[in-house]
Amino acid sequence: MIRAVLCDVYGTLLEVGPPPPDAEAQWAQLWHHHLAAAPDPPTLADLDHSVRRLIPLHHAQGRAQGLIQPEIDWPTLATDACPALGQLPPAQRPAFFYAHAQLCRSTRLAAGAADFLHAAQAAGAVLGIASNAQACTRLELADSLASAGVKPALFTESACFFSYDHGVAKPDPRVFRTLTARLLALGISPSETLMIGDRLDADITPATDAGWHTWHLVPDPGPRAGNWPRLQATTDFWTA
Repeated sequence: MIRAVLCDVYGTLLEVGPPPPDAEAQWAQLWHHHLAAAPDPPTLADLDHSVRRLIPLHHAQGRAQGLIQPEIDWPTLATDACPALGQLPPAQRPAFFYAHAQLCRSTRLAAGAADFLHAAQAAGAVLGIASNAQACTRLELADSLASAGVKPALFTESACFFSYDHGVAKPDPRVFRTLTARLLALGISPSETLMIGDRLDADITPATDAGWHTWHLVPDPGPRAGNWPRLQATTDFWTA
């Protein structure tokens, strides 16, 4: 019987779409509101390119410390790439970078996800998150859940792993070992744990290696695969 359900975020709980059509204009307004004394901002694309050029070095440093899949802290690398961002007062940084993220993409709760989450909760399952994420992810997820009438408190904090908190990302086995240990502390074994994700490499394979059950969230149905409504219809998850 499944007693814990852990969900990936992007591509699983949240559908990711294009940015708003006036993203560059909003970006300029955001920049000048928070950084009035700084030079004009780089374009969103230029800033993204500059950050991505730094990621391989960061990953190499993490792997030298024994991490299989290091995680970056996007605001830190963005500040390294664009020193003017260092002028942001610390209290303004979370709101600034959350607003920036909303200009790079749009997100919404996946169709059928809310119904499944409520059904899993009604079945007595502990709900958690296993996601490669940044600080803005928590806010994006909370906003998308709220729009569907789902409270973030539905998720048990000790069953949640957001990669930016730990400096390590999926598919690093440390992610799954950490969550397995936390669930065991709640009296839940790997054989009672279900991982839902859209990627074989980052979600399904490492979760299987950890001894968890898995559901590959894809449009086409298959064995332990399909969309959210098909998953909700798979009632044998909740029976012995």
